[in-house]
Amino acid sequence: MTGKNFCEATEDAYYLIIRNAWRFGTVHGLGGIYTFVGELAMTSLATFYGYLLITQHPDIEGKIYSPTMMCVVRISIENMKTNFVVLCIDIIYNCSCLYGSLWSIS
Repeated sequence: MTGKNFCEATEDAYYLIIRNAWRFGTVHGLGGIYTFVGELAMTSLATFYGYLLITQHPDIEGKIYSPTMMCVVRISIENMKTNFVVLCIDIIYNCSCLYGSLWSIS
């Protein structure tokens, strides 16, 4: 991003993280909370919907035996989706830290 070679860029990134450690830690912690709450909410809703579908729909009643499989599949899908969102938020925040440090140096 800055036009430096790998070693210089790695050193700059290391010092950027050291200077903004509490910011990076806060964003990471909030991302973990967001991931947990998102997975819990979406998995609970999908499992409940699967339970209602199994118990209330007469055509599906004997073909699907448990909403457990829906829950397992939904957890893996939600894990991928929420981790992607958290990764995007981390990248945007890291770039804003880099942008701020570039302007403060100049």
